[in-house]
Amino acid sequence: MAKVKEIIEFIKSIAPEYMQEDWDNSGSQLYFDQDTPGVMLTLDVTDNVIDVTIKENYKLILSHHPMIFGGLKSIVEGQYLSDNIIKAIFNRISIYSAHTSLDSVKGGVNDALCEELKLKIIGPLGQGQSGYTMGYICQYEKALSFKEFKNSLKKYNVKIYGRPREIKKVAICGGSGMDFFEEAKTCDAFITGDVKYHDGQKAYENNLTLVDMGHYTSEKFVLEKLKKSLLNEFKNLEVDIAESDFQIK
Repeated sequence: MAKVKEIIEFIKSIAPEYMQEDWDNSGSQLYFDQDTPGVMLTLDVTDNVIDVTIKENYKLILSHHPMIFGGLKSIVEGQYLSDNIIKAIFNRISIYSAHTSLDSVKGGVNDALCEELKLKIIGPLGQGQSGYTMGYICQYEKALSFKEFKNSLKKYNVKIYGRPREIKKVAICGGSGMDFFEEAKTCDAFITGDVKYHDGQKAYENNLTLVDMGHYTSEKFVLEKLKKSLLNEFKNLEVDIAESDFQIK
């Protein structure tokens, strides 16, 4: 068991709320002052995630994407978000979200992605409104042929746009990173998510290899890092990861 408040304070020490973007809603979405035997980690708070949390009798969900976003003005039974909020409140489940704060911080989303892809960080990519970097410029230990590069990403079911080329210098941005295309095009490749058709065309025109890893896949690796940190800090706490279940394939 551990206190919900102490777990949240620990997450704040990892990803301080002041590092979030102005438009973001990182922080407590719902809060109850109590103990919990475990924590459910997830990227998104769906009805299934709440149900699994209830089944495990956990009293805290730590998510990456905020449950409440975009100026919620009312809670109406029968509406998806409202029903999830009502269910969480009825079961006294606290929900805390670390969104752009976890994107920007050292050791966060982008560091986890670099570690997964075995990339060495050599500099920042992009700057959010908060003034903090939103991605990284990285490089491989040695240049990869396009075939080697493509094969290294095969298990992630990526889409690749642009022109086949040797890859050494890589820009990465977990989630949605196309706002930083101009900086990324100085590299051989750019790995991010939420890539549109015409983004691929733009990559081709700029001789950049553009990889759409998917929003979910490019961010999910941070959950394992958070799990390890929580288990190390709280010896008597269970920590599970619940996948976002709305992406079928």
